[in-house]
Amino acid sequence: MKTLRLLCQYIFLALMALQVQAQDNFDMGIISPSDMNLEYYQQKYPDASAVIISYITDYGYTKRHRSDLLFSTTVKKRMIILRESGLQYGDVSIPFFNMQGSGESIVSFQANIYNLQGNRIQRHRVRKHQGFVNSVGNHWHHMVFALPGVKVGSVIEYTYEKVSDFRLEPRHWTFQKEIPVVFAMLNLKQPSFLQHQIGTTGLMEPNITRIEIVPSRYVIHLPLQMRDGTYTRYSHRFSDNSMKRTYVMRDIPAIRTEPFADQSVNYVGGLLYLFSEENPSKWDWSEEDTLATWARINKKILRYPAFSAYYKLALEAVTPWLADTAGVAPGNHINWAFEQVHSRVSWNGRTTIQPGATPEDVLELGYGNIAEVNLLLMALLRKMGFNTFPVLLSTLDNGRVRKEMPGTQQWNYLIVRVTDRSLPGGEILLDASAMVPMPGFIPERAINGKGLQVDEALTQWVCLEQNFTMKEKRHFHIQLHPNGDLSGTMELFIEDFGKFTWANLLSLFGEEGYWQFMETDTGLQFTNRSINTNTNTSEPLHVKADLFIPAYAQLTAHEVILPSLLIKTLEENPFKALERQSPVVFNYLTDSQVSMHLTYPDNYNLTYIPDHVSDSWQGFAYNYRWNHSENRVEVYTHTQRDFRRIEVDQYADFREFALRRLFNNTDSIVFEVSDQENSAETNILAN
Repeated sequence: MKTLRLLCQYIFLALMALQVQAQDNFDMGIISPSDMNLEYYQQKYPDASAVIISYITDYGYTKRHRSDLLFSTTVKKRMIILRESGLQYGDVSIPFFNMQGSGESIVSFQANIYNLQGNRIQRHRVRKHQGFVNSVGNHWHHMVFALPGVKVGSVIEYTYEKVSDFRLEPRHWTFQKEIPVVFAMLNLKQPSFLQHQIGTTGLMEPNITRIEIVPSRYVIHLPLQMRDGTYTRYSHRFSDNSMKRTYVMRDIPAIRTEPFADQSVNYVGGLLYLFSEENPSKWDWSEEDTLATWARINKKILRYPAFSAYYKLALEAVTPWLADTAGVAPGNHINWAFEQVHSRVSWNGRTTIQPGATPEDVLELGYGNIAEVNLLLMALLRKMGFNTFPVLLSTLDNGRVRKEMPGTQQWNYLIVRVTDRSLPGGEILLDASAMVPMPGFIPERAINGKGLQVDEALTQWVCLEQNFTMKEKRHFHIQLHPNGDLSGTMELFIEDFGKFTWANLLSLFGEEGYWQFMETDTGLQFTNRSINTNTNTSEPLHVKADLFIPAYAQLTAHEVILPSLLIKTLEENPFKALERQSPVVFNYLTDSQVSMHLTYPDNYNLTYIPDHVSDSWQGFAYNYRWNHSENRVEVYTHTQRDFRRIEVDQYADFREFALRRLFNNTDSIVFEVSDQENSAETNILAN
């Protein structure tokens, strides 16, 4: 019967599919009832809230009135709403970046919403003037449209064009979305005078279905020096044979998010389109604009006008500060420089490798982008005699760097590297953007593989995944009460990267926010709380409190069972799944020690205590030890993990180790109650 039922379902879907017209490249405003076959799509995608039927993108270069060469993105999308949870797709939001008229703009938009009324199709039209722009900060905006009449069974189609004067910026075309995609196509028109590199992302690779040469006409505005030494611009018109590539993907599953994975941008199916070099044979442009290898990038980025001019002015701006260095204690000069920059400017939240203002403006405003803040720090340290270098990196949310595709567009963040024999390991990485900066530690957002040190003499990759161990010691003194409650004291000593991380969280949320998090995360109740966050010394961050856990022990007629107290079960256990599509990635390394001293009532006899246990897998090791003396149980644990990633092919082996660890932590401590008459709770249960 089961086989017959599956066969009937297959035949049903096949017949329904014959009725659904091929909609690879649809025409806006043209649709038939068979294109709106809700039952077919619901059967084929039982877990999806909506389905993208067709998703077409055109990338190319264009010129608008009185403008220079612009990069154009045209999107055309059609989807069907399958369930109530898919109604959210009736709100269309198009992001764009625009700063004082420069950047991106939405130049056209139109949408149609179709609903079946019997055998007739009802259409609602939406045009560009019906949308509104919502500013989301840091010069980012969303053009938003609330599409009318959207309900289950609605087909939505819309198209828009976005143009950008950032013609050398990277483009990441993602054909994989949070809902299934039936058909996706990218038409990529690439001029011969702008060379790009094309790479795939994710676990699927699109097919190239067509390559053709397209004759094109372009206009470039070039600088022209006049006899009096001033500059003007002239229009250079020329022909070019552009190459047009068409990429196609079909039946693309929805993105599957997995716990303990790094940013999904690293695994979502798509194409990465990166600028490589400009061919100056089409006009008289300087060879300085040609970037094709990391070595050439490394030699020339310091000569970029915005970069080099800001750094020279920064050297001048920080010179007066040096008068205060006379009283700085030996070995404390880097800390002093940190304090000088941090007391004058803060980070405005914008990530970029290029300054957008002058040091004078940044110091007057009191804030700047990440390049502006850290180049001030670099200039001050250079003036103080240190060897300093800018290091370019890609933040976690920007994705990993593709070393095989050289291009400055992959970088969106800048930190400072100092090399000196007096430093541990001969180097230190610095970032003054943190609310509570500490030399030697960079924020979690910046710990992403390797960065590129900018140095004209040497191309050097810098490991960013260093000095980020969450090192902590926890001490508990706990009393077990006859009613099953636990009470006692807790002390935490948090060092190194853990101290840096928690000091910044405390600065952001305050101590009250920290304790609310602790109570929510652990289920404990805390009183007499204190936190010592002195970041000017090497002393660990010290947290102290009295704690209380109501009704933790399980009481029976003659026994008291105390469940394990060693580690908390993760809400999103990364080892639940039998297999994974992406690596397991932890945010930091771990070195954790716990000591617990448990005192219990005189009339309790200890009848079971777990055995000592230890285990390891590559760079992950733990051991649990239990000791017993009169009316007292002592538990000691030590857990170390010195790696960050578990690759997909290692997952099965590591999962076995992780499950053993969870199992070894489930043993309870068992007591026998020998004097029931003195235990009211036990008497009640016994009766």
